[in-house]
Amino acid sequence: TLCPSHGARGGSVTRLECRPLIAEYLAGIDAQRVVGHESILHALQARAAANPERAALRYFDGVMTAAEVDRASDALAAGLEARGTNRGDRVGIYLQIIPQCALTLLALRKLGATALLLDPMYKRSELRRLIDDSGAIGIICGDKAVRETLETPTDSTVRWLTRTPARDFQT
Repeated sequence: TLCPSHGARGGSVTRLECRPLIAEYLAGIDAQRVVGHESILHALQARAAANPERAALRYFDGVMTAAEVDRASDALAAGLEARGTNRGDRVGIYLQIIPQCALTLLALRKLGATALLLDPMYKRSELRRLIDDSGAIGIICGDKAVRETLETPTDSTVRWLTRTPARDFQT
């Protein structure tokens, strides 16, 4: 059934009872709890500083330590910045959920840019609509999706595309 505060076409959902999953989540949270970090990025950087050699990312048989994740996302942020990515820009992430996806999310956060998550199962027309609607300036894709991805953003806001092999973090 629809929430009485919005109609069949959507609209704003403001009543807590209309969002049962959020209400359930909030039930166990102490509203007076002090959050120890300004953001998730600051929390991850503090973790890397406190336990640099502790595993932070696992993928199949590959492991990256907290320090490696921090350094790799810093390097990616620098590379994206060199391509002209700035605070507030939107960048498409057209990847499966692989380590490069997490590293890209961190790198974009470090730049203050916005991640546009693009499901690799999208058809070309769906991908193009999201690119046009968002005004994405770049796309990071898997190496197997390069041909389709290159053809999709022609005459769009996309200025660059970079690719990554999906198996980079497997040994």
